[in-house]
Amino acid sequence: PNFALEDHWYTGIGSVIDELRPDVVIMQQGPSSLESSRLHLIAWSDTLSRRVRAAGGEPMLLMVWPSVSRIDVFDDVRDSYQAAAQAVDGLFIPAGEGLRALYDQTSLPPFGGDGFHPSPYGTLVAGYVVVGSLLGVPVRGLPARLEAANGGRPVSVDTEVADQLQAIADSVVSAWR
Repeated sequence: PNFALEDHWYTGIGSVIDELRPDVVIMQQGPSSLESSRLHLIAWSDTLSRRVRAAGGEPMLLMVWPSVSRIDVFDDVRDSYQAAAQAVDGLFIPAGEGLRALYDQTSLPPFGGDGFHPSPYGTLVAGYVVVGSLLGVPVRGLPARLEAANGGRPVSVDTEVADQLQAIADSVVSAWR
């Protein structure tokens, strides 16, 4: 928590990238809705992207979201992440737009009790947006239950809700491709 891309750099992520030689590196930090934080996101996306490309990978920017109390800055958050993705010729993953669509279009809560971290519904829609963006395919028909790695808690919804979340994700991915 509370780590910017710069913090990852100074704790040695460049060496990890060199060692792992990943196909993709998905980058994100906080909402970055302020102009100064947008410029910071772009600059450090560039620094990390150079290392990612040197290791043979592709950089990707995962749009996050503001807290419910700052819902009015969604466009600023999106614009920051989209600008960073464009600056590094990387893929823009509009996960935050998935949460916004869930907030705007349904009665399902996208946020958990703290008003910032995603609820299970928000987690699923964001995950579906990531999958749809990475693979470039519709997510309709994916399982309604996702198993967590390393003994984490699985996320599960009924089939009708999964279909609704997947439709939102497909719409978001299509709109921001």
